[in-house]
Amino acid sequence: MAGRFKLRVQQPCSEPWGSMAGDDRRRFCGRCSLHVHDLSVMSEGAVMKLIAGPDPHLCIRYNVRDDGTAVIGESRVGRWLRVAGLTALGAFFWATVVLVQLPWLAIARKLSPAPSAPNAQAEARAREERARELRAKEDAARAKLETRLETVRAAASYRDVQGGMFKPSRELLRNGLQHRKHAKRK
Repeated sequence: MAGRFKLRVQQPCSEPWGSMAGDDRRRFCGRCSLHVHDLSVMSEGAVMKLIAGPDPHLCIRYNVRDDGTAVIGESRVGRWLRVAGLTALGAFFWATVVLVQLPWLAIARKLSPAPSAPNAQAEARAREERARELRAKEDAARAKLETRLETVRAAASYRDVQGGMFKPSRELLRNGLQHRKHAKRK
């Protein structure tokens, strides 16, 4: 695991890391003519050897965590693995929370009371009312159809046959309707 050091830089340098020539571990600074070592990508043992070494003028670069400690021995891959591990841990935590809640939710559903009887009775009444309305519409449609059929039958009894075709006149149809109306009044 990466070590934790608290470092203080007495004279911070303003030269950007990207402008120096070298690799990810060590770059040469043209301003101060020193090699700058990046502690964040070095192992803890290599950092200890570098700090304890004979060089009195040491120039270093390091990243700092939120708590103020230096990041030692953590590369981009290490940082990515740490973030991925925390993400996996969070996913595991929430999956556990959900899985623990499922049995309790099932028990709560079993223990919850059934729908109350008044609600069931109200639903049954509403269904009956809808059925009555449908029956009334069907009866009205049947009555309308029967009226039309009676009109045609009445007209057929007074029909004129011309060339074998039934051709009721308007007068005959009116007479048939009046005949039907008189018949219902009796």
